[in-house]
Amino acid sequence: MSSLWEYLPLIDNEPEDTFQYGIAVFTAIGSSKHLTSTVYITIEGEDGTTSTRVLKTDYREWLLILHLRIGTFIIISFNKTFLFERDFFLKFHFYSRFAFLCGEWLSVKYNDGKTYRTLVPVTPQVINGEVVFTELSLRGFFDDHLWFSISKRPNYSRFTRVQRLWSLVSLLFLSMVTSAMWYNSEPSEEKQVASGNVQRSVELGPLKFNLKQIYVGFMSSLITVVPSIVIIFLFRNRKIKCNNGEKVDKKSAIEKRFGKNLPWWTIFVAYFLVVSAISAGGFFTFLYSLQFGSGKTNDWLLSFMFGTFEGAFLMEPMKVLCVAMIFSICCKRSTDTLSECAERKQVKEAYVTDYVKRSDMIYYHCPNTAVDTEKLNEQKKVALMDNKLKTFSKSWILTFLYIVLLSIICSHNTVTEAYRQNVYTKSAVNDMFLANTTDDIYQWLQKYILYQIWPKRHGNLQLWTAYEQRFTRDQYSYRISNAVLRQVRSGNCSPIVEMKTSVSRCTDDYSMESEDKKHYCRGWLPHETTCYDEYDPIDNSFIYRNADETDTLPYIGDFAIYNGGGYTIDLGPKQTLVESYFTKLQNYSWIDGQTRAVFFESNTFNANTRLFTHLKIVFEISEYGSIMMKAVAESLNLYPYVTSMDYIVLVCQFIFILVVIVRLVFCIIHIFQTRRTCIRNLSSWITCIDIFMGISAIVFYILRVDTTIKTIDDIIESRGSYVPFDYVELYDQVYKTALGMVFFFGILKLLHPLSLNYHFFILQKSLSKAKFDLLMSFVLISLALISFGSYLFLSLGKYSENFKDMYSSIISLLRMLLAMISFRLNPNLNSTEGRIITSLFFFAITIIGINLFIAILFGHFADVQAMQSKHRKQGCVVPSEKVDVFDFELNEHLWKQVDRIKEVFTKPKISPCQQPFPDDILQKLEILDHQIHIKCQDEYQYMQIIPCLIYLTKTMHWSMYQVLESEVHYNKEMGLNYKFSERTKDNHRLTAIFPNATLSEAPDMRCISVAHRYYLLPQEIKNLLLFATTRIYEFKLPDHRPFQMKVNDITKRKTIIEFGDDHISDEDYLVCSFDDKLTWSRYAVRPRGDKLSCILPSLPTHCFVIRKQGRMRVEEGCLPSFPDIEYHQIRRVGCSIFMHADQRIRLSFPPECVQDQCDMYAMMDLPKEQICPFIHLCIKEDINHPIEISLPIVYKNVLANKYGYKNAEKLILMKEGDNEWMILNTVLKLDAAGFTFETIKINSNVPTIFGIKEAVLPWVENPFDRNDIRMIKAINLVSRYTAVALKWRDIAQNLNIKIPPTFGERSTDSYEIVVQSTVGNDDHTTEEKSFTLVRVIDIPISAQEKCLHILAEWYRMYPNGIVVSSLKKVLEDCRLNYIADQLCKRL
Repeated sequence: MSSLWEYLPLIDNEPEDTFQYGIAVFTAIGSSKHLTSTVYITIEGEDGTTSTRVLKTDYREWLLILHLRIGTFIIISFNKTFLFERDFFLKFHFYSRFAFLCGEWLSVKYNDGKTYRTLVPVTPQVINGEVVFTELSLRGFFDDHLWFSISKRPNYSRFTRVQRLWSLVSLLFLSMVTSAMWYNSEPSEEKQVASGNVQRSVELGPLKFNLKQIYVGFMSSLITVVPSIVIIFLFRNRKIKCNNGEKVDKKSAIEKRFGKNLPWWTIFVAYFLVVSAISAGGFFTFLYSLQFGSGKTNDWLLSFMFGTFEGAFLMEPMKVLCVAMIFSICCKRSTDTLSECAERKQVKEAYVTDYVKRSDMIYYHCPNTAVDTEKLNEQKKVALMDNKLKTFSKSWILTFLYIVLLSIICSHNTVTEAYRQNVYTKSAVNDMFLANTTDDIYQWLQKYILYQIWPKRHGNLQLWTAYEQRFTRDQYSYRISNAVLRQVRSGNCSPIVEMKTSVSRCTDDYSMESEDKKHYCRGWLPHETTCYDEYDPIDNSFIYRNADETDTLPYIGDFAIYNGGGYTIDLGPKQTLVESYFTKLQNYSWIDGQTRAVFFESNTFNANTRLFTHLKIVFEISEYGSIMMKAVAESLNLYPYVTSMDYIVLVCQFIFILVVIVRLVFCIIHIFQTRRTCIRNLSSWITCIDIFMGISAIVFYILRVDTTIKTIDDIIESRGSYVPFDYVELYDQVYKTALGMVFFFGILKLLHPLSLNYHFFILQKSLSKAKFDLLMSFVLISLALISFGSYLFLSLGKYSENFKDMYSSIISLLRMLLAMISFRLNPNLNSTEGRIITSLFFFAITIIGINLFIAILFGHFADVQAMQSKHRKQGCVVPSEKVDVFDFELNEHLWKQVDRIKEVFTKPKISPCQQPFPDDILQKLEILDHQIHIKCQDEYQYMQIIPCLIYLTKTMHWSMYQVLESEVHYNKEMGLNYKFSERTKDNHRLTAIFPNATLSEAPDMRCISVAHRYYLLPQEIKNLLLFATTRIYEFKLPDHRPFQMKVNDITKRKTIIEFGDDHISDEDYLVCSFDDKLTWSRYAVRPRGDKLSCILPSLPTHCFVIRKQGRMRVEEGCLPSFPDIEYHQIRRVGCSIFMHADQRIRLSFPPECVQDQCDMYAMMDLPKEQICPFIHLCIKEDINHPIEISLPIVYKNVLANKYGYKNAEKLILMKEGDNEWMILNTVLKLDAAGFTFETIKINSNVPTIFGIKEAVLPWVENPFDRNDIRMIKAINLVSRYTAVALKWRDIAQNLNIKIPPTFGERSTDSYEIVVQSTVGNDDHTTEEKSFTLVRVIDIPISAQEKCLHILAEWYRMYPNGIVVSSLKKVLEDCRLNYIADQLCKRL
């Protein structure tokens, strides 16, 4: 049979050799099937010894031929590198078999580092049951296990892969028919539903899983074990049919020794059984399937799948272990049970065609004990370091993959969605309601619960449909059952004897033992059978039901722990019915003085989020008379497997189960190996807790799924009655807590690589050694907290909520210790006694807690560091088991490996040759140079130009990349100033100012002036560089800054860039990049004193200045590149908005000024020598309410002193869209922060500018020197009219007055901002809208001022004065008759 293994001859077998010996070598499981090492062997027997022979092939079985007989094997020696699991040597000449066991590596990298072994034959006395069981179980997993043996089987076996595959197929068909027979005897689904005996199952898409499927699969795989053993026995224990020319010695010694095998023709019997099993199984399965329905077919298919998996991973391994156990206990202990080797018939040829004589070969001496010990130890050390790093890396990668697996599972918990739904659910029922009496509880039920949970009409009083009334008010939450109202009551108590004549009524405080559990009639009258109707919900509300009947868990409240039972009433399903229940309950005083807690619970389902929400509202009524309300909403995803991503999570959950099982097995093995040592090891306890949490998460998740199925079935069966979710919530909470702990411990394991760092190793060992001392310090701190807490509890407990009990006292002290609360906020601690006690507390905790902790830690830190230094000096750098010593060699080896990895990705540097050229080569080079000079003189001269070009290129490079000289100045007002200038110029190019920075925080910062073409920039920035007025400035910081300076990095704070170039104007922009040329932002250059500057959030990495751009189109998505344009939102409840450009600019919007959240775009401008900045606003809704605007004073003007203080005034300017600047007539307030005024109205989508300017009356230098005060007042009054001011051009034309050129405005840049807005109520239809923000560079002049100036010029034209009638004529010419009439009446 060609498929069986054969013995191949050695390359040094010679024809003269006559004695044949077969050699088979078995290496470890999982090793390569080819033998890549060159192995040398020497065999020593009783009659002789062989010379050194070489096993040089790619296989494991050889034919050794000797010219003499060596008799019984005594010793065998090996030389080379591979792992022996076991070694077998067959001697065919005498039909004897000898086994040699090794089980050790032949390599310098593992164990003792030896590459040679000397072995002796194994005798039956040496072979014990443990050796046989280990050998047969390991081999059985890859020989007797049908599934695994298809891909991996032993070197030699009569049971071929084809036969194994046929056997496996027959077992699958037998399993199919067995499970089909099981389901044929089961009643149909209709009968199960009719009888009420329906199997509970878990649905995953179209599939339903239940315990019966697993049971049927297990039984079918168990039944098919016997046929599989018979078929495998026939295939494996048959003889091999001989060829025609061979003879079989029936009385051979090998048959006498090992017994007879089955005849060779039994293979046909085995194939007949295989074909019969396949045919019968397929035929009967087909017949059974004709009787199955779709549901039963799916159940049968799933049970068959479960049976297949159980057979492969449960039954087959159990079969292998049972067979190995029986052989190790009952069978004869011989070498025959340890191997299955090829027979002598498998010798194909004895010699190779091109054999080599042994006299012509050079052999490696075997065994070779003369080795270089020093070199061997060095190789062994390197191999040991590599193995440690490999193990360490493998462990870390597996931990990282484990964390990824947990992350996927944890992401399946809809925590964020559940939180948002819980918050909304509680706010919908007014969870902040304050109840003072029991009537307030009824009021809350009727006002919030009734219309929120059971809505009936729309806002327009239109009646909801019957289906819509199943939802709550938000129309998203569907009521899956009725709600329930439950109360618990306390019993009566007897008042004290002295007060019994005055107070005859007393109710006891609540406890689960003293709870009132009696039945009552309506109005809490004694119970009688005549007053009770079991079908009346009101009568049932006075009947007590225990916790088993309500299926509710106890509730832990603020005043007591309340039982799950009580007096209950189901509420629903209609609003009218619930309202009548509330009225009747209030009439019968259902909530009275003995009520201690009222519970309202409802269950809803939101199809949008797939979350079930359990709302529980609790009113606790204490014996003191106070009522405390608490709302609890718990949202759960009870159907977690719907989308494709959910099924991926399901696969991850199964993988997590397997990982936990494997970790549990390894943990148990580790505990048995270490025994008492693991009890004293903290990491072992953490591992056990981690595994326990993983098992808890699995168990409680299964319990949650099972309880969920039961709860949903109860909801369906109850037909609308309330079904609690308490147990589902409990199991879900425990599952999430356990999973969170597993995730927490897993992330901590990622810190394991820090143990390779020396400093972290010292810290770890210091904490480990100081654990007992730290425990004692923790005990001292705890005692101090308890002592001070008990004193404050007894002395201040009745006055302060923070010290009302011992627990609150200790927690309050801890919070004060951690600065979470201030004792100054507690008025009871402001007394002398309170201050003394708190001072003593802080003093004691400081001494005991902080100083003692630091002293303990530093002491052990110094001890561990001294121990490390001592052992390193002594040369004991390898860590031992008794002493924790840092492995410096492993650390150095790690960095060597890192350097090697770096070398792989870096170009190798070729060092120049240091040896001088020989004289003959130099002479030949001179001759060659002379010939080239003669023949290529012109070309040679041309080549001399190349160095000049290289020099010019380098010179241009230096001109493109120039480092500016820097100066650092410091003062308290300005902070740090970095002034950068060129070496050839005196003036400063630019200055970087860091306000509020100290000189100790100043880093060594450089500024580099770079040409535009030096960088590879995106096309958008290249287009901007066409308008650049400066080079690109690059700021660099040194990397070797101290750690403290890196933490307090002043370059991450507010930075002011000030320019010294004269050609930069206030219309330019500074283009900055803060992330090394990845993104760019544009800031407007604004005046700052007598300089131009930009205020930036931090120091940029690159920046340059560009001139004005004209009209710029800015898309909504590109707004981050224009930080001057700010986006804010106005809330309906009112808000105060502070500008990012200057936090002193404040916009205060009153409540109800907008209908909902409204978008607002804002921008700040600062003209030169302007006292206050100007602010641009564009709001998406009309603002009809007054808005308060606060502007800071940024420049103190001197115009007020030019003509006298009374001649100057402050004007509030406003401009809407493209209209004229107008004066806003409103009150201007001045305070220390600046000016504050209120607007009248702001139109929607119209850019509006507000600002304050300082103006001087323009007509005379001192108007109080003239006598015509009446005319001056008339001109001033008329010019303030808006209708008159807007006619200033007509007035100037009628009076023939030339308009000054200062009235015109400079053409400045503008931003056309394009936004997308929805059309109507359709969120999917949008339209494009735009508005324009025009920069204000010069101080504007309002229309009123222009009109005043023109009338003043007209007034100056007549030195003798003019009369009011002339002014009236001017107004009438401009068709302002009404104002002219009003002027005459007033004057």
